[in-house]
Amino acid sequence: MKGYQESGDERSINEIYNDVERDVASRIYGLPDGVKLGVSLAMDAIGLIPWGPIDLLYGPIQGAWLKMAYRSNIAAGVGAIEEMLPGTDIMPTCTITHFASRRNRQMNSYEE
Repeated sequence: MKGYQESGDERSINEIYNDVERDVASRIYGLPDGVKLGVSLAMDAIGLIPWGPIDLLYGPIQGAWLKMAYRSNIAAGVGAIEEMLPGTDIMPTCTITHFASRRNRQMNSYEE
């Protein structure tokens, strides 16, 4: 990881936070497909557990994973809302996003 506090560096906490966030998101996005699929399956399995109020906290965690792993704001929003709404936990949003993302990459590589 880069040195965020170099001598003479006058950056604000927000700038440092944004740099760290971009670095982490970039590393997660660069994970191999097998790792992303495994984490996505685990996220969906955890989401099936009926935790009641904990779902309100887990929804944004799932949304953050979808945003960082697949760079999709739509999937992140759908995943977060789906986890927070009662009775919608059955949909494997992370796994669906994984395969949709993979298919999109394959389709784009055929076009080139």
